[in-house]
Amino acid sequence: MATTADYWAIAEVHAQSFYPTADWLFGPLLRLDRVCALQMGIDADVKGGQGRFACLLAQSFEAEDNSSFGKPLLGLPGANVPPFFRFLLSEHLQVGFSLSPERLGLLGTVVVDMQGQHLPAERIEKGPFVAHQRQEHVAYISNLAVSPAARRLGVGEKLLKAAEKVAREWGCKTICLHCDPQNEAACGLYNKYQYVKVRTQVNWLSFAGGPSRLQLMQKSIA
Repeated sequence: MATTADYWAIAEVHAQSFYPTADWLFGPLLRLDRVCALQMGIDADVKGGQGRFACLLAQSFEAEDNSSFGKPLLGLPGANVPPFFRFLLSEHLQVGFSLSPERLGLLGTVVVDMQGQHLPAERIEKGPFVAHQRQEHVAYISNLAVSPAARRLGVGEKLLKAAEKVAREWGCKTICLHCDPQNEAACGLYNKYQYVKVRTQVNWLSFAGGPSRLQLMQKSIA
């Protein structure tokens, strides 16, 4: 499981994987958004009871021992952090800002949750009234990203299987994810594990260099 010291390295792998052409403005903002999203997801799980959330990591056994990640590397909260980020972030989210994926031995990462933020709401009809609520017993996989240096080594497949295992442990019956239809490697992986296309949706982050459309895919794990 990821800790706050991992967040910035996770954000780097995420940006490299999904938005490699992001410019000087959107690149840092995308990383900031990823860090904040990780903390908000964990807070919603632990403090708010709004659905389970976990960020899983694939790390190299050759990564340096965590005992070496002391002040000379991490620095004090705020060290090497741009003033704008320092103003926005609490101190615990500033720690690890200078840690690269390579230093952590970070090969890849994936998020799995039951918070339903990225899934269509379930339509419920009660007489003349219609209501929408979060789907129950459904897990959502997001941000499955592999470091460029670790691709085609089976890391993505291991992360996917680990996320599915967590979803089963949570009692989920269905698992969903979004996929770039132009990403042949990702589509091939999800097809191999029997994910099926449900619908195509517009990607609101396409302006930052992401795909214009995403496919919502799902799989029964009951």
